Amino acid sequence: MIAVLLVAVSFCAQSRGAVDKDAEPTWTSATFFSTGFLAFTVLQQQGLASDLLSALYYYDESRLQRYQEFQALHPEYSGDTVVWMVGCDLDLPAYAQGIQASDPANLYVLVNKQHCLPDWYAPGDLVTVGNAPVREFLVAPLEELLAAAAAAGVSIYPSSGFRSFQTQELLWNSLAATSGETIADGCIARAGFSEHQTGLVLDINTADYQVYGTPEDFWLEEHAWEYGFIVRYTNANSDITQYVAEPWHLRYVGKEVAQLMHDGQIGSFEEYYLKYVLYAPPAD
Repeated sequence: MIAVLLVAVSFCAQSRGAVDKDAEPTWTSATFFSTGFLAFTVLQQQGLASDLLSALYYYDESRLQRYQEFQALHPEYSGDTVVWMVGCDLDLPAYAQGIQASDPANLYVLVNKQHCLPDWYAPGDLVTVGNAPVREFLVAPLEELLAAAAAAGVSIYPSSGFRSFQTQELLWNSLAATSGETIADGCIARAGFSEHQTGLVLDINTADYQVYGTPEDFWLEEHAWEYGFIVRYTNANSDITQYVAEPWHLRYVGKEVAQLMHDGQIGSFEEYYLKYVLYAPPAD
């Protein structure tokens, strides 16, 4: 299994330069700030910013300075985008703090380069499908997805699911030793910061270990959400996730949430987490 994973991360390292950093994000900004954060800066100087920003239900007055500092670094982002990204702590340096999840078993736990899991955590309900240990409630939707893919002539199989803290540490150390820490950090999470430790994700593979740019890639992009899965790392959200695109990496969020993200063009789990988990959207 470790050998298979190292093949995957090696491919990731080789393809790192292929990421389109100019790709347009798939998420949309709130109409309050359609003209971008320049409007926010002007209004802030006029003493009106707090009143208008409070229209965003996930705005946090205590983060005002962080909003401003992050916007100065990213003038291309709209005000809404800055607010939710800072709300997810994406303005913090990767691995600098390691904000630890209070409930690592939660279906909607956020794990990325700012948020981590305890080193001791492992789900107690793992079931292996193919070569992928996943949490038990993922088995039925995963089997539905695999059956639908087969019916469509798409040949895929689960190649990796849960990984312990110790296994993730081994993988990162191995890639860092051969390709350097910068490449390793772009392709694989450090121990404790990997979604694989949640048991909520799996890597999909093909017989020749090629997914990127293949019919399998496009099928997953178009249909995974129908079975409760999202493609977690894409070209469009790479600036948010801080990973290169991984069309093989699926995160289970449930069919209702996956459809909400698909229909609402919410292009990253980080955005969903801030707008629907940390904060409840106002009732219609």
